[in-house]
Amino acid sequence: MSVIVYPSGASTLILNGFAFTGFAEGSEIALEPLNPLSEASISQDGGMSINERIDRDVYDLTIRLQRNCPDDAMVNLWRNAPGIMVFDGSLKCPMIRDGKPTTESWQFSTVRITTQPGSDVNNQDAENVSEWKFNIRVGRRMV
Repeated sequence: MSVIVYPSGASTLILNGFAFTGFAEGSEIALEPLNPLSEASISQDGGMSINERIDRDVYDLTIRLQRNCPDDAMVNLWRNAPGIMVFDGSLKCPMIRDGKPTTESWQFSTVRITTQPGSDVNNQDAENVSEWKFNIRVGRRMV
């Protein structure tokens, strides 16, 4: 599956009512669809059955935040909450369509943290980044 990429500096990401602003410089917001929209079964006699997948709207969301910034601290609070937190969210990115400014937007439901950042810190890289991954049960794009 292809990855859908948005510039973090021009986009607005809101998860659990929290608007993210602490993205690592030059980073992107990545949405990766995990499943095809439909599947086909072909019978021995050449007939075909096409089915819509129930899990077609499942995505992984990856964001890169400056380590220890307020946004990173907030996601870490969610990660350390008792039980698994599940929340909703949205992503909006400005675009031009037919010569007019508009907004491409996504609505997310049943979002959960799936991968916490590692601890890769070295003396070669100037940036100290936390990469968080979320699973989105239903992601819908609206233009």
